[in-house]
Amino acid sequence: MRAGSLRHRLTIQSKNSTGDGMGGMTFSWSDDKTVYGAIWPLRGTERLTAQSLESEITCQIRIRYTADVTPAKRIQRGDSTQCFDIVSVVNPDYRNRELILYCREAL
Repeated sequence: MRAGSLRHRLTIQSKNSTGDGMGGMTFSWSDDKTVYGAIWPLRGTERLTAQSLESEITCQIRIRYTADVTPAKRIQRGDSTQCFDIVSVVNPDYRNRELILYCREAL
């Protein structure tokens, strides 16, 4: 993996839940670690549902290998509010050099 293609600063985040005192749960995201990676858009779709236009963007994110990335986490791009839900994690050839994350843009 060439370091020059890893130009996006990405933050891996975990979902936390806390009780609200009335039997419900409140969810928030906390930062785990910051890595650099490459983002490639794969597909964008739009559909009309219940008189509302919904769009979905899927992308591929490549990062250096880190053991704790799972589909239960998400990726935040830089300091922006753009986040990606991780759909699947691929470790090419099981060599622990890089990870390919297939993601969906979170709305």
